[in-house]
Amino acid sequence: MALINIIMASYGVPIFATYILVVISVIALRKELSSSFLWIYLIMAGVNLTTYFSTWWTHRLRSEPFWFWYYEWSMLPGVELWRTIHQFLASYFFYAQNSCAFMFTANRFTSIVFPGRHQDFWRRFHWRLQGFIHIISFGICVATRWPSKANFVYSTATEAYLTVPLVSTVPYLIGMMSYGIPMLLICSVANSMCIYRLVKFTKLQNRKEFSFSLISVCIFITQAINICLVIVSASCTIGTNSACSIAVSTYTPFTSDFLSLGPAVYTMLVPGPIRRQAFKILYKTIGKSYSSSFVAPNCDDHGGRTLFKLRPKDAEKGFVAFVCEHNFVKEKDHWLLYSRRLLRLKHTMMGGKITCGLNSRLESSLDWAHSLMRSKAEEMMRLCREE
Repeated sequence: MALINIIMASYGVPIFATYILVVISVIALRKELSSSFLWIYLIMAGVNLTTYFSTWWTHRLRSEPFWFWYYEWSMLPGVELWRTIHQFLASYFFYAQNSCAFMFTANRFTSIVFPGRHQDFWRRFHWRLQGFIHIISFGICVATRWPSKANFVYSTATEAYLTVPLVSTVPYLIGMMSYGIPMLLICSVANSMCIYRLVKFTKLQNRKEFSFSLISVCIFITQAINICLVIVSASCTIGTNSACSIAVSTYTPFTSDFLSLGPAVYTMLVPGPIRRQAFKILYKTIGKSYSSSFVAPNCDDHGGRTLFKLRPKDAEKGFVAFVCEHNFVKEKDHWLLYSRRLLRLKHTMMGGKITCGLNSRLESSLDWAHSLMRSKAEEMMRLCREE
């Protein structure tokens, strides 16, 4: 196996497995995540994983003798249509990945910049926008790349199969630049506004929204690098600058991998509900218990119900789980959450949060705690023990 393929497989296989774990975690959280975010993330994951397979199938295995049978079979009479589809799909994934990145950015943009309209907008227009973006992207690729006729020719000099186009690739390269530049500008503006809002209003941001937005920014950075390299490569090819094109092609396989597999890495690096769920699944798989303390409340886009378990020693004291709520205030070493019906309180030294039903005994305590905010967390938690 070629050294470059060994290097790519050494990081690609573990990250691919991590991506599968992340997808399972997202599906496990389907009742806690908004429907639009859930489907945007899953569609993006599906496209990214398929693209990663395609890069191996289309480009990297051309130098591996065990895969030569595929190129020999593809050149048989009667298989030309499949060969054309093969080349077209390899080109289309550039559009598909950028469409998914755009949808992720758009979802995070409305969540951060227009939080009041975010939920209603995506409930009404999610699938319309998803369909519109992907149809436009597919249409541009069809108009500039179909039919993608090419032959696979074995080169004795490189000991690998080469792709020899039978039609001009200039329209396709122009289409990539025409599509990539506006997409880059739109995502740049959207992510810049999100970063500005996150920095300026950090204290007002829901922690989960902050986590997902950081993932979006990381995806955008990789997307921007990939688009810039594609634009440079296309310009070099159109300008017949072979030296430039070869130099750029040295880096594009790695940036393609970062764009395809990067979201899994970002999701596991940035603290958030998906990473937490992934660790729970991982620990459960290896037969160990997983517990963590939560620095801040973590609520669903729709204010849905989210259940977290307390540590065993806390459960023995009679504390119960909590129901998520958006309204919260931080006071020194604890978070105080107050709503019309429920009190939620979390001490930073505890492994979870608790829920109390409002009753006559608590009502006066709620008013007292909400106005003074001076009581210790342990004292307030005492009121919420199971009767």
